[in-house]
Amino acid sequence: MEGNYKSYAIEGNIYWQRILQRLDWEEAERDHAYKKTLKRLEETKF
Repeated sequence: MEGNYKSYAIEGNIYWQRILQRLDWEEAERDHAYKKTLKRLEETKF
């Protein structure tokens, strides 16, 4: 019983780790897109 619980906890950690990695990736993508847009706006002459 204890072994199953430990295995489940490890799987749960991997699951959350993947979610957090996905969130970090999405945040990095948004940051990159923001900087790219900002640079484009700065280069644009109104």
